[in-house]
Amino acid sequence: MDFLFMYFNFYEGEFLMQDWNEFHLYIDADNDPSTGQDIHGIGAELDWIFGERWGYQYVNGQQVELWQNDLALRIGPTITSTEFEIAISRESESLTMNSSQVLTEGKIILSEGQENSDFIPDESGGVYFNIGEDAVPYPEPIPLERLHDDDIRIVSYNTWNDGIINEERQLHFKRILQALDPDVIVLQEHWDWNEIDDVIQSWFPEDVWHASWTYRDLVVLSRFPILEDANMISSERTMAALLNTENELGKNLLIFNSHLSCCSNNEDRQQQVDEFSSIWR
Repeated sequence: MDFLFMYFNFYEGEFLMQDWNEFHLYIDADNDPSTGQDIHGIGAELDWIFGERWGYQYVNGQQVELWQNDLALRIGPTITSTEFEIAISRESESLTMNSSQVLTEGKIILSEGQENSDFIPDESGGVYFNIGEDAVPYPEPIPLERLHDDDIRIVSYNTWNDGIINEERQLHFKRILQALDPDVIVLQEHWDWNEIDDVIQSWFPEDVWHASWTYRDLVVLSRFPILEDANMISSERTMAALLNTENELGKNLLIFNSHLSCCSNNEDRQQQVDEFSSIWR
């Protein structure tokens, strides 16, 4: 899948792109101010509102609501920052204007969103871009080998709704985990407690694997014996497991596994963090 990549940074302050803002991204996908939504001198086929996590497509006089997956939208980093890079699929309906074109040029505007807000660029007409057919060099691959043979590798994975035991998705998990070859696997959104240790053991048959109790949707699996495991907070959204790593580290390794409330549940998430902090202190 080809993407349109955009980079921008803020002069002052840190921001979270998924919430707490009214930033708009406007893209004129056909470089024609007479089509799409008229905004600051361009005709935008796409209006994406970052803080709301949705937007609109404007085509043939219609306004269609969009979600992130409609654009294959990628934003990095996913935490607060002063700079961001985003990517939108060039094959999305918004940029192909319902499959009627291939995106090769257009214009972009960023806006604070409020009335009389700031625009990038200040001048009317947007920032022009065109996409050539030049070959782009492949990035240097990141090696999977450990820097030191005695490193302990930990993988944390949100499996999304018991995905690791879903028949259609399991092969992908197997390929990824076998390639990473971890010593400790920390899973979230995994409610099953009956199958997972046998699944991991079958993927790494040369080692003996140990599994903690499954707390809500959290479980820790380890090549090292698990001395103790426990739920840490009342919502069961944080657990701990103590691993016997005396021979490897000269001390035992304590693993915390958290899956805090998502999305706009800010008060619940704050309460869970505060409770864990008070217990840990």
